[in-house]
Amino acid sequence: MEMNSTKICLFLICLMIIPISQAYGHGLGIDTTAPLNYEERKILISVEMFPMYFDDSQDTKIRVHAYDKMTEEGVSNATFLLSIYKNNEKIFQDSMFSPNGELLIDVEKYDYLTPYFKSGGLYHYEIDIISLDGSDNAADYLSGYTADVSVVDTTYHKFKNTKNIDTEFRHKSYYDVISNFVYEPSQKTITFEMPFDWEGKNISHIQVVHEEVFFPKALTELISPNYDAKINGIDVFKSNIQIDDYSDEDGRIVHFILLQDHVKFFKNTIKKELSKQGIEPLPDKMYFELIPNNEITFPISVLTTNGDYQVDLSWDPKEIVPGSETRFIYTIRDGVSLDVLRNSNFDFIISDYNQQIHKSSESARIGGGFVDFVFPADGTYTITFDKIRGTEIFTSFTVVIDSSQDSELSIPDWIKNNAGWWADGQIDDSSFLQGIQFLIKEGIMVIPPTETSGSSDSQGVPAWVKNNAEWWADGQIDDNSFVSGIQYLVKVGIIKVG
Repeated sequence: MEMNSTKICLFLICLMIIPISQAYGHGLGIDTTAPLNYEERKILISVEMFPMYFDDSQDTKIRVHAYDKMTEEGVSNATFLLSIYKNNEKIFQDSMFSPNGELLIDVEKYDYLTPYFKSGGLYHYEIDIISLDGSDNAADYLSGYTADVSVVDTTYHKFKNTKNIDTEFRHKSYYDVISNFVYEPSQKTITFEMPFDWEGKNISHIQVVHEEVFFPKALTELISPNYDAKINGIDVFKSNIQIDDYSDEDGRIVHFILLQDHVKFFKNTIKKELSKQGIEPLPDKMYFELIPNNEITFPISVLTTNGDYQVDLSWDPKEIVPGSETRFIYTIRDGVSLDVLRNSNFDFIISDYNQQIHKSSESARIGGGFVDFVFPADGTYTITFDKIRGTEIFTSFTVVIDSSQDSELSIPDWIKNNAGWWADGQIDDSSFLQGIQFLIKEGIMVIPPTETSGSSDSQGVPAWVKNNAEWWADGQIDDNSFVSGIQYLVKVGIIKVG
């Protein structure tokens, strides 16, 4: 079977470096309030929830710690008024005493609280120190502490792909609980939304908004070298999207990483757009959109896992064809200065679903070079630059070769009914085959080019072809599997299209 073109997707293993500040902002599992002045001291409060991933097998605990910013010593004899909110609902309020400024709250001891801590999301804390060091005047100075702590929320979503096959997606939110997760196969678009306060007071607290979308690598319609993404209809920066093909050998993870400055930019842009429409209130949600972009720009540059080295990679021809030689051209650079590193030795490894199919020891005397390789077939391949410059440092690229995505294949939906009637015996072989032959000749049904290797008027239709038609009509197999049977009939001359 000839293929008119082959689609190649190159994917990057990216090191995500998310800046974590020690002070005063939304945190994953922990947050620290801004300090307040009291008797020549600056008193802060840290709030920690653990585990950061809620697990039914573990008890959920909350740690509240008030301490002196300069000495980092806990305050003494403190009485706290603690309020906790989730989804703008007050779920807890109580006054508590601590001799050393530290509270450790076991959520399981509060039966009414347990349901609120079975899922992740954003938890808002309001804290007042009512008394301190035996003095009741602390409330005049140490009231109005706020903290926001995020706990990872994981959800699973099942949708049909373009071949009508069930596919499971996984979403992890490191900020708040999402809703309306939708995959639209016709548009190859993933969308979801999340509650969000766009006011400046809230944004000033934020370190990062991090959302993670997982889908299997077998879902080749979504496998792309790049993605177009939007936040509330606004195009995101290239740095906001990170692709990870390494953490899970069977799946791809796409990360939305929005730092505080990015969130401010989106807010200002949204505000301007709404102002043009005469709309004043800002939305109360953050809307996410993810769309594959198959454009490949050479070279592809990827840092090693520790950031010490950068590997630039391109290949020729750009469209990889199984069975034909592909030349991979590489350059090894310093990860910081980006200077070309001469005399760079490494192992060049190609794997097919973790099964190594090629390994060669390379030495780039001038810092660059090339490796030739012939891919045996369509598939998902990982290209690894291992033991770079004699170290244990590596980086990887994933190449997906899927010739079926660009093959000439077009089948009107109503033909599926005819296939079902044929399989049920309501249409005889001759009538069905003549119908298919007419549809192909007239261009109504388009299949990949197929060479005829024989002619047989007497040969009957193999049972497996009719079985394929039945399974296809019932949605048990995809279009390509059904077409393979039609191509066989063309090849042996049972269907004549010349």
